[in-house]
Amino acid sequence: MVPDTIGGRYRFVERLSGGGMAEVWVAQDSQLDRLVVIKLLGPGADRARFEREAHAVAALTHTNICLLYDYGAEEGRPYMVFEHLPGGTLEDRFIAGRPLADADSARIAAEVAAALAHAHVQGVVHRDL
Repeated sequence: MVPDTIGGRYRFVERLSGGGMAEVWVAQDSQLDRLVVIKLLGPGADRARFEREAHAVAALTHTNICLLYDYGAEEGRPYMVFEHLPGGTLEDRFIAGRPLADADSARIAAEVAAALAHAHVQGVVHRDL
């Protein structure tokens, strides 16, 4: 069960996704009056891995990588607070039976490659691509 708020300032607004490792939520930051994204560790997930992920992400600053704003734990469940990037997911851009325009495909591929290259230079390998 997810509480209404976490960290004394983040109020959960909408669940975006969830799996064995974590739940991801849009939340309202009451102190700075902005939307953020909360990644909340799942009950059976690896806490040490989650903490390593937080440290790795905190070391990355790149235009194509969302920023980590905060990290904490509440009632034994660690969480990360990320920059909220509205506009939907890459999957939202796909229309059944229609390919993306070549220019869009090239731009997206270049942005993903640039972000991954930056992460790799910092010693971070993304495990979910």
